Amino acid sequence: MRKIRTLLVLAALICFSAFGVASAQAEEWAGNGYHLEPGQNGFLNRKVWIYAYDGEGLGGVLVCTGIRGLEGSEICSTSTEEIVGKTYLAEYYSEPYLHNHSTKGGDFRGWWY
Repeated sequence: MRKIRTLLVLAALICFSAFGVASAQAEEWAGNGYHLEPGQNGFLNRKVWIYAYDGEGLGGVLVCTGIRGLEGSEICSTSTEEIVGKTYLAEYYSEPYLHNHSTKGGDFRGWWY
């Protein structure tokens, strides 16, 4: 009985690991000169199944990032060049967004998973 339980746990771990590797592919949706002015928001402009997201402000700007329509999902950087984001246990059908939280314009990078 103990061997069967061990084999079942091992099989489950292998399946979850394989699923995790396949689903952990980041999609960069903002980059390569994605510019936002002070206080401006940037959106993916299409809905996707999303369970994690990251954002980064480049060149000394602060970024906030979140999932549109998901209350409490926003997280903001406290220093420049800091990548911030969140991971959830469930997927949401929405879009990631970035917000320029600085007093000057700047470039940003954003990813969703």
